[in-house]
Formats: sequence, structure tokens, C-alpha cells
Amino acid sequence: MNLKIISISLLILLISISSINSQQWQQLNGPYGGSVRAFLSDGPFIYAGCSPGGVYRSSNNGSSWQPVNDGIDRSELDIRSLVSNNGKIYAGSIGGLYTSTNSGINWNKDLLFPNSSVSSLMSSGDHIFAGTPSGVYISANSGASWILSTNGLTNTDINCIALKGTDILAGTIYGLFRSTNNGNSWNRTDNGITHFWINDIAVLGNDIYAATAGGRIFRSTNNGASWFSSSEGIISQNVTALEVYGDTLISGDHGNSIYYSSNNGTDWEFSSINNELNQAPIILEIKKIGNILFAGLFGDGVLKSTDAGMIFDTTNAGLNANTVSSVVFFQDMMFAGTDKRIFSSTNRGLIWQLSTIGIQCTYITSFVVEDSDLFAGAGGGCGVYHSSDGGSLWNTINNGLENTYVKALTSYGGCLFAGTEGGIFKTTNKGQLWMPANSGIGDLNITCLDLIDGVIFAANPSGIYRSTNLGSNWIYSSSGIQQNVFIRKVLKHNTSLFAATAVGVFMSSNNGTSWVARNSGIQIPSADAIASIGSNLVVAAINGIYFSSNNGTNWFPMNNGISALSQVFAATDSILFAGTYGSGMYRFESNLIAVSGESEVVPKEFRLYNNYPNPFNPATIIKFDIPKDALVKVRVYDIIGKQVFSLNEFKKAGSYDLQFNGTALASGMYFYSVEANGFKETKKMVLLK
Repeated sequence: MNLKIISISLLILLISISSINSQQWQQLNGPYGGSVRAFLSDGPFIYAGCSPGGVYRSSNNGSSWQPVNDGIDRSELDIRSLVSNNGKIYAGSIGGLYTSTNSGINWNKDLLFPNSSVSSLMSSGDHIFAGTPSGVYISANSGASWILSTNGLTNTDINCIALKGTDILAGTIYGLFRSTNNGNSWNRTDNGITHFWINDIAVLGNDIYAATAGGRIFRSTNNGASWFSSSEGIISQNVTALEVYGDTLISGDHGNSIYYSSNNGTDWEFSSINNELNQAPIILEIKKIGNILFAGLFGDGVLKSTDAGMIFDTTNAGLNANTVSSVVFFQDMMFAGTDKRIFSSTNRGLIWQLSTIGIQCTYITSFVVEDSDLFAGAGGGCGVYHSSDGGSLWNTINNGLENTYVKALTSYGGCLFAGTEGGIFKTTNKGQLWMPANSGIGDLNITCLDLIDGVIFAANPSGIYRSTNLGSNWIYSSSGIQQNVFIRKVLKHNTSLFAATAVGVFMSSNNGTSWVARNSGIQIPSADAIASIGSNLVVAAINGIYFSSNNGTNWFPMNNGISALSQVFAATDSILFAGTYGSGMYRFESNLIAVSGESEVVPKEFRLYNNYPNPFNPATIIKFDIPKDALVKVRVYDIIGKQVFSLNEFKKAGSYDLQFNGTALASGMYFYSVEANGFKETKKMVLLK
């Protein structure tokens, strides 16, 4: 008798700690924060535009936040600006303009607006002004139509737009411009400003203030005819945000904090920031809403002040807009590297804490564990960090590391390897001294390092290389993958190697000597992340997540509950974690259960049997026959028709027994169905507890 043993993934996801529904991905409560570029008050809600992360909404003055992104394309969840006009909310994204007429519950893309990044939005009466890299788009009829205005703009890359009476001010990457005729024409108005990259504009009384990159703040008392510096007390040269609160000016900068001035910008003083950050935040936006000042930060979410900007406090509950670039498991903990910080969790992502004492860099790209030591690579030019106390304290270890833009880390045989923009470096003494290890590698821009069965694999734009002697030399192992393709990860699944690349998934059955594409079923074959969990291979493409149970021969979508772009996977036991671009961490729980085919004779027809036992508690067997190879879909619904379980897998012809576990379900009647190659049948079963 020929007995088949096949692993099946049960795609069951907790929607909360104690309940399950048909959603298979669960967004975790963190890592919290994110990069916030815009705020808006409209009706009972406050909105935050996250870049990336989309739109978040608060109904309690920012004490807690919820994402409201239905209808926004996952590749455009990068919101740069917000405004409301005549009952509509407008969200300027990296890919165009979205509108909502129901408080952000649903969004529609404005197809009359160009597919352009919208850096700023301003509303005045029926007029809406949108700043883009191509100039200012103007609608005189509340968004019904748009025209491009560039007349007089010697630079069209718009950073910010402000109103002074009936005049419109536009700050660009090279100069400040004013229009006195609703944007029909522009005149340059920045005489005396010595640094022309204009980040923000504020108006207090009759005076205009311009925040610049490199020159701090400039002030004009004659409607922009001339300007002078007004920055006493501000440390950073790059002032990024300006706002007015009554007679007080509030400013934020790139790395030294928030300031306030009560004498028209003559002198500036530090605001106090009460939060857990061990370094000053980078301010992207400051906005007065009612009697509250909100500050949007790079990577760190939102601060708010209720005392005119004297003291700011963190307010990030529910704001999970962080970009997760790396994940590692270490000593019963999980660490996540984000754009700005390192976070840790002791309960598989339910609760997160900051783990950044000693970290002075952005873009934590990679982790590696060696014995009792944890190492982190930073892409912001800070090199490699080392922690010997479980992530509480970090120290840089860069002696001999000639390039400190680290993209990947791995370790083997007592050696630690760092892949950088300037090649591979190796240390045998935990970073006390690094040495180059690039023999055989041409292009030194390393994109990944992965250890597989004692072999180290490295990738650069030329392809994949492998080393069997701890990096002493490297052998080109990329035949079949075109050059100048970004390669993100190499891993082993079953007995083959798989590579995630910018043009899809490739497989090698000869340890990397040659590769073949494995992209059937992936609509847009661009693999940002890849993972092996049980019998399944999972890949994140630009348009969603896919899985394969047959070594990549066929791929099927698995996107229930997740709309964000995923860029890193990590698996432990039966849980798959996905780190996303701008939406924190997600996970789904996959119970790997054995299913057997009992007959050596291929079934003659499709058939679904009665489950047994029935009634059941808590498990039962669902048996079905398929006479030919097919994509099999198994669904379980409760009495009101809500899906509580789904399975999509390509199966060879045979008879299968699927164990269904109802531990987390309530007692009652359920319906199960099997669909394959045009066949579909439904039966009922009863769970008694």
C-alpha cells in the first residue's frame, strides 16, 4: 500500500487574545510609533497621516489611534498631507490624491489628479492647493477638476503651502514664492534668505516665518519683501516644522527637539518632552488642533502638548505605523528593528518595549545571535551594535569596519560577518577588529548574507555568491538569475535553495550552481521577503503575500487581514511573523497537521465524506477524494455564515484526511465545504463542548 504523508497549513488567526474569526493575519500592538507627516481635525475626529502607514484616526484627542485605510492602495500607504474641504477629506499620498466622504472609513483615489506625490495641501473656500514635485495643482471647485500652476515658479518641487490673507505662499526646495491671484502666477519672494530649501511656513500677525534646511528660521516683517535670521537659541541648522499657538511660535527640528518663542522669534527656548526616548526626536510636523499641539515624529509617532508647547508627551496607543526591517528571536524574546528604534517583546509581539539605550542611529537593518550575544546592523552609517545583556544596553563595535552602512549580518564558526555598501567584513573577536573578506566578489554593495548548512551565501547586484571557508573566498553561484537584480534573501526549503529577488522567486536544486524562476501564480513577481514554515513556502510580493506547498510550482494568495506591504518574515514553531512597511508587525498561527491518503488506487471521482466523529469535541476529521491534481479549497463556516477556517493548497490526486480543530470555537452547528476543479460540496457538523 502506498501511504502519502502530507503537511497542511491551517490558516487560523487570532483577531484578539480570546476570539477567532476568519481573518488569518493579526496586526500586533507594535512596534508602536512611525513617521507622522500630517494632522487634520475634521468633525469629531483627528487624523494623522503616516509616511508610510496610511491614515490613522482618533476620537479622543489623540489618546488612542486606529488605522482607516480602506481603499488606499497598499503601495501608496504613504500619506504626506491632509486637508478637508466641503465635506470631503483629502489625503495626499506618495502616489496621488485620495478622498473620503465618510470620515475616513472608505477612500477613493481621485482619478483626475496625477499619479504624483502630494507633499502639501491647503484649503481656502472652494479652492484646494496641492503641492507636488511638478508644481502647484489648483482646484477652484472643491476637487471637481484640477489645473497645474507653474507660471513664475523657477523651481516647481513644492515642500509646503501657506496662506497669508488672500496671498498664497509656496516653499520649494530652492526658493520661496508668493501668488496674489489664487495661484495663477508666482513671484519669488526670498530676498535675505540664505538657505533656499524651505521646509515650512508660518504666519503670526503681519509677520511671515520660513523654516529652512541649513539656515534655521528666517522672518519677514514686510510681507516677504526682505528677510532676516530669527533663530537665537535654536541649535540644529535644519528646522523642519513651524506652528503658531496664540502669540507663541513653535518650531521643530532635525534632531534637537522642539522650541517655543514668546517674543516673535527673537529668542527660542527648549520645550520639555516627557517620553521614554533616550535621544531627541526628529520633528516632521507640528499642528495646532483646538487647544492641543500635535507633533509628528520620524519613527517615533506622535507627541502632544496641552500647555501651549511647554511640555510634550508621547501619545502612541494604537499607532502601529512603524516600518519593521529586521526580526530575530533571542533568549525567549523577539527583537524588531525599525526605521528609528529597536523594540523587544517577551510574549511574541503582544506587548513591546523600547530597547535602544546606546543606539544613536536610524534604520536597524539586521540582527544576528552568537551564543549569548546579540548584534544589530544599522543602515544609517553607525555600523554594528553589540549587546551582551539581552538587548538592554548597546555599544558600537566598528574598529576596522571601513564601511558602516550595514545591510546584513550572519555568523558561523565563531566568526561574525557584516555585509555593507562597501563589501563584506569579518571579525573573529566579536567586533574588536574587523577585516575585509571579499576575495572573488566584484561589486561590493552587499544586499544579503545568509547561512545555510555551513555555507555562507552573499548577494550583490551581480548575483549570488557562496563561501565554504568562512569567507576566505567566494564562488559565483547565480547562473539563471539576471544581473543588476536586487536579491533580498536566500534560504533552504525542503532540499532546495530559494532566493527572493526584485524579479521574483528562484529555486536551485544544486546548491546554487544554477537557478530557475518559480513565480507561477504571483501576479507581480517581486519578492521582498521569503520564509519556510512547515511544508509551506511563503513570499511577500508588492501586491500581497503568497504561499506554496509544492516548492514554488504554484503560488496562492494569503492576504486575509493584512493590506500592508511586508518586507521581512520570521518564523518560530507554528507562528509566522511579518514585518511591514509602515504597519508594524503581523502574525498568523499555522498548526501543521498530518493528513494521510489511505488508498494506493487513485479515486475515480471527487467526493466529500461525512466528518467523523460528529458531533465532535474539539477535533474531527474531514475526508475528501480528488481524482486529479487540483487546487483544493476547504472552508468552514458558522451558523450565520461567517468563515472560521480556510485552506487553499495544490494537491496531487488522492484521498485526504484533514484534521479540523475547534478548540477556540463556540459550541454549535458548522458547515464545511470542499471545492476543487469545478467540484463543490457542503456538509454540516456539530461541535459540542
